[in-house]
Amino acid sequence: MINKCIFSAFRYVLVLYAICFTFLFVSTVPSLFGFTVTVQETDYHHLHRGDIVVFRDESSSSKNELVLAHNQDPDVLVTAQRNSLPASFKVIGSYAYHLPYIGVIIEFMKDFTTLLVMGSILLLLFSYTLQPKRRIWRKRK
Repeated sequence: MINKCIFSAFRYVLVLYAICFTFLFVSTVPSLFGFTVTVQETDYHHLHRGDIVVFRDESSSSKNELVLAHNQDPDVLVTAQRNSLPASFKVIGSYAYHLPYIGVIIEFMKDFTTLLVMGSILLLLFSYTLQPKRRIWRKRK
């Protein structure tokens, strides 16, 4: 009887592990080598030649689309003349620092649907394990 209970618990743990591994793997593969870049808001006039800048194309439809540029075409980016950027580009800030591989965690935290599905599956599995066991009544001889 106890072996049957242990096998049942092992089966639920194995299924739970497979589900969690699948969700974690699928949600983190796109950002596996990701990193986050911290940007300081900087006035365009305080930038120097060779600075890494972050700018946004104002003609772009996406407001979340940023471009991190370093040592690109010097006629387009920051040069000694401070007015060399095209009019459609707005400098947002300069590079402060980056944390390698933190993008994996951030992308996973952004995806609340994965968390909701994993939580629902966990509750379902735990509800099966917490159900009262049926007693089998035997007739006494």
